[in-house]
Amino acid sequence: MKTLDFSGKTVLVTGATRGIGKAIAEAFEENHATLILTGTQKNVIETLNSQFPDRTYLCVDFTDKTSRQSFLNTIEDMNIDICINCAGANLIKHHLDCTEEEYDFIHDLNLKAPYLISQKVAAGM
Repeated sequence: MKTLDFSGKTVLVTGATRGIGKAIAEAFEENHATLILTGTQKNVIETLNSQFPDRTYLCVDFTDKTSRQSFLNTIEDMNIDICINCAGANLIKHHLDCTEEEYDFIHDLNLKAPYLISQKVAAGM
């Protein structure tokens, strides 16, 4: 089996504190990538930063415009080679019962944030 080597490459993975994002981050780490990872729970991020000093965890709420913009400003000067957008959520209810606030939440997290992040990363390449 061919082994991949991401030495010297910086990988951004959003939603990396659990689930698919976490598994992707771990796979890149096993293949020597430098990691920039995001999550939403401040206490989890603080714990992970102390447990894994070779990773950079950032606490970001992509549904909050101020938090999102602060994150975009933070990554603006970083040389990111690979961007994996895994942060996301699902609303389990009939669309006729969905409020405008719930729609905005899903839209901002699942569509707007990945678009803006990808745009920022591409601009820095």
